[in-house]
Amino acid sequence: MDSIQFADNTKIILGPASSIEFNPTTINTERNFNLSGQAYIIVPTKGPLSITTSFGKVEVTGTEFEINDYAQNESTVFCYEGSVNVFSKNITKFRSLKENEGVKIADGQLSDYRSPSTSNPEWIKNSMTFDNVPMSKVAETLMRYYLIDIDLSKVQRLF
Repeated sequence: MDSIQFADNTKIILGPASSIEFNPTTINTERNFNLSGQAYIIVPTKGPLSITTSFGKVEVTGTEFEINDYAQNESTVFCYEGSVNVFSKNITKFRSLKENEGVKIADGQLSDYRSPSTSNPEWIKNSMTFDNVPMSKVAETLMRYYLIDIDLSKVQRLF
């Protein structure tokens, strides 16, 4: 996992196959980022911070939260501490999240999302939990994290 810490102590921990872009000349005055993939973000200071993803934008003022934006048609945002506002590109309303609240963005709709952990994402501790997740999604996640291939084509029954 790659991580970056800024002068204001904002810390971004990137998940596998993830990237973040920002303008280094304005980062101290305009904290604007573009994220592809997954990140856990710790924002200890007041003031605006904006993360743009494929689904829309997340704005924060001082918090800890996770964005998962790997899937083509589905993304999640979970707030571990503080509050965030989640804006979808496809709809005009936004969702305000407080501590231990999450939202899933799928097919342009916002719905409630529950994280398996309420203290911080398990993946930053090299752990994963799956609950009621299709085997294809589990395999996709394991392949991304461990850079391996998993062939489910010959599996006849899943447990």
